[in-house]
Amino acid sequence: MGSDATIVGVVKDFNTLTLHEGMHPVLLTRFSQFFQKASVKIDMNQSTQAIQHLGKHWKEAFPEYYFTYAFLDDQLSTFYKEERKMSRLLVAFASVAIGIGCVGLLGLIMFVSAQRTKEVGIRKILGATLANIVTLLSKEFIALIGVAGLIAWPIAWYAMDHWLQGFVNRISLPANFWIFIFAAVLSVVFALLTVGFQVIRAALANPTDSLRSE
Repeated sequence: MGSDATIVGVVKDFNTLTLHEGMHPVLLTRFSQFFQKASVKIDMNQSTQAIQHLGKHWKEAFPEYYFTYAFLDDQLSTFYKEERKMSRLLVAFASVAIGIGCVGLLGLIMFVSAQRTKEVGIRKILGATLANIVTLLSKEFIALIGVAGLIAWPIAWYAMDHWLQGFVNRISLPANFWIFIFAAVLSVVFALLTVGFQVIRAALANPTDSLRSE
């Protein structure tokens, strides 16, 4: 600097750039020749008046610098533009995949129910309850979802871990394993909602009609 300076305080570490880059050394000084930016908290209900007031005083204090401004939330949003774009794409693809999966699952349970109509009728005559029939028709689908989850989890783990490597500050996947458990529970819920109506309908069917069907 060419002159002595007195350190008057040290603050806790904070990010000045994106979480991709981690912490950087920052010097907070009151030497006007090093002024480039100032952070000011304003009332957004009176943002126009506040900006005009700041511009006026800025020109008085630093007439050699142009007064420009930007809102913090806009700057932060530019840091993670790619992440938001990827999030929207993933949500769109996941929604399409879930929709196709539910339609396929509904068609499969309708086919299985039709194939096992007589079996369901015989079981009801022999004393099977509604819960027994629902369990009988649903357990195979739940097992298939479990197998699909065992296949999907390692792939999802690898993909998420690879993506997180791009961040200096990131979460720990082992500490957030509940995300995968939540996804598995959600898959089962979607499956039960999809097949539930058809399964209950088959379980409530008159066993006499079931035995007469060809």
